[in-house]
Amino acid sequence: MSATHLFVAAPAAAFGEVSTGLRIARELVAQGDRVLFLAGADVAILFEGTGIAHQAIDGDVLRLGRLVSRTIERERCASLTLVDVASVYLTLDPIGVELDFLERLAVPVIALDFWNLRRAGPEWDFGRDATPIPPAALAFERRLLPVPIARPDAGPGTFGALPQRAARPAVRAERAGGWRGRCPCGSPGRSTGWASACTCSTSGRRRRPRGAHGARATGSAARSRPSGCTTSWTRRTCC
Repeated sequence: MSATHLFVAAPAAAFGEVSTGLRIARELVAQGDRVLFLAGADVAILFEGTGIAHQAIDGDVLRLGRLVSRTIERERCASLTLVDVASVYLTLDPIGVELDFLERLAVPVIALDFWNLRRAGPEWDFGRDATPIPPAALAFERRLLPVPIARPDAGPGTFGALPQRAARPAVRAERAGGWRGRCPCGSPGRSTGWASACTCSTSGRRRRPRGAHGARATGSAARSRPSGCTTSWTRRTCC
């Protein structure tokens, strides 16, 4: 006999939470169950083509307890899953939404717990700053700990948060004693105690020489150069 399950995500743009919740929801649907999702309108794209019903809660966040209770009764839901428990409490508790109704529901309440709060501790830290997580978020006995954490499947609404690896630019070996040459604008590039880096529009290139022992040019000082050239000169310090 199939059952209906209700999932709730509180943050307005809970893409990570909903992406992980949908993985569980799809497994339930594959077993013949039905899943209803209460979440913000911004994440609607994640439900396209899934066959899982999504109802936006943006206008009912302050009355979420009533909405959840009525939905459970109307749809005869067998369970409620918080997606995830930390974000639900951190989103709703500060704006005064009473979450005591979760203790009075006649169905099991399951806490999807990305961060394993009982082990990580009751604080959401941002470096030096930390926001306490209400103790009630740690009280749920039915907990789901996803591994690996928040691994979304590829598809609409998901993204790669890590930057692409970039190849390190090749460094041209410089001749000991400084770079010698001439900028296309006519500015001399010879360096004897000075290093030049020409960035004029005629070359479109930048040359950054090193000293005789590989030391970078440091410090800055003005030096005469042809009009219209943006060649900059820096004093080279070396051992």
